[in-house]
Amino acid sequence: MNNDSSRLTKGDVFSILVKFAVPFVLANLLQALYGAADLFVVGKFCDAASVSAVGIGSQIMFVLTGIVFGFTAGGTVIIGQYWGAGNEKDTRKTIGNMVALFALVSVVMTVIMLSFAEIFIRLMNTPKEAVEYTEQYVVVCSYGILFIVAYNVISGVLRGLGDSKTPLKFIFVACLVNICADFLFVGYFKMGPLGAAVATVLAQASAVLYVFLYFVKNGTPANCKLSDVNFSSSFSIRILKMGLPIAAQNSLVDFSFLIITVIINSMGVIASASLGVSERIIGFAMLPSASFAAAVAAMTAQNMGAGIIDRAKLCCFTGVKISFFFSMLFFIYVQFSPESLTSLFTSDLAVIKSSADYLRSFSLDCVLVSYVFNINAFFSGCGHTLFPFVHSVASTFLLRIPIPYVISRYPDATLYEVGFAAPAATLLSVVLCVIYYKTERWKRPIG
Repeated sequence: MNNDSSRLTKGDVFSILVKFAVPFVLANLLQALYGAADLFVVGKFCDAASVSAVGIGSQIMFVLTGIVFGFTAGGTVIIGQYWGAGNEKDTRKTIGNMVALFALVSVVMTVIMLSFAEIFIRLMNTPKEAVEYTEQYVVVCSYGILFIVAYNVISGVLRGLGDSKTPLKFIFVACLVNICADFLFVGYFKMGPLGAAVATVLAQASAVLYVFLYFVKNGTPANCKLSDVNFSSSFSIRILKMGLPIAAQNSLVDFSFLIITVIINSMGVIASASLGVSERIIGFAMLPSASFAAAVAAMTAQNMGAGIIDRAKLCCFTGVKISFFFSMLFFIYVQFSPESLTSLFTSDLAVIKSSADYLRSFSLDCVLVSYVFNINAFFSGCGHTLFPFVHSVASTFLLRIPIPYVISRYPDATLYEVGFAAPAATLLSVVLCVIYYKTERWKRPIG
């Protein structure tokens, strides 16, 4: 990797941010297609119970992926700061520790998921028609945890080094394999959710194999050697300390949506299936904000490492403006024609209407997170990963969970009313983020 081309500390902020973020957008789009392919194919060839199973199973695996991403994001920040400061020796040490540390993490997570999958599914209040299908999906997907961890570690390392293009190649392979395998196992062999899970694991394994072959041909990131892969208490502890608040925040938000899923599942299989469809569409809608936030985190880390604070701030607010533009487009569209989107994932008229109602209210959250995602990324890039977790705790337990619970108690409640819980919670986070930014505590060095 060329040192100068991977530094994000020089040049026009807008053009560099866009250039750096576009591969994130494409990679996240492919990852969303990768995740949506299961639900799309199952929705076309199976019943509502199968759709519900894949939706619930995917959400359980999404929580796990969010935890992995959070911990690896801590490594991304540290790598970015070392790389921005020109410290290549400690950059390699951090990368080596990430590989060793997360190899162990993947084993532990696999054992936990295989041991407690049935309990997790029951806790989700899964509709009885979908329990067996959901268990099949989660158990099979759990065998792919090693591949999930490997992809996130490699992507996190490359992001910290200023390379957003290479991970795009990896996810393209996974997406292509997953879509083809979905139609083969679900459409042709009629394996239902089980086939979708097999397709997912096969796709993840294909991506990791491609990663290995790519590095054999092109060299490892930052010229790391096998001798760099080991446990160093100081580096491992710093990775965990930096990543723990991010992982905790991701798990907390994901956990809150799991609770909401449990609440909605109690409203019946149609509501459950509708939530699964809506979440896939929302995932696409939040792609720009999530993608630019990932770019902002890496750029902020490198610029803070180089001591260029004003440039780091400009990176953040440029990301906010671009994300807001795309989020508003989605919000306006779903106010007029949400059914055109929900009908892509199911032919069940009741599910189409119910999920459309949820989208109309929930879409306001997409607008608000355009700020929260990017400002959180900025704080994390500065090394202050704890505050995003703190405001997530507040918004989750004060609004995100209580609102849907109260609404669901009313006999005539619909998903339209439940959908307002997320934007209400995010609005509280916006206020808290503005206050924290004004204090300028994020300027203080961490570690």
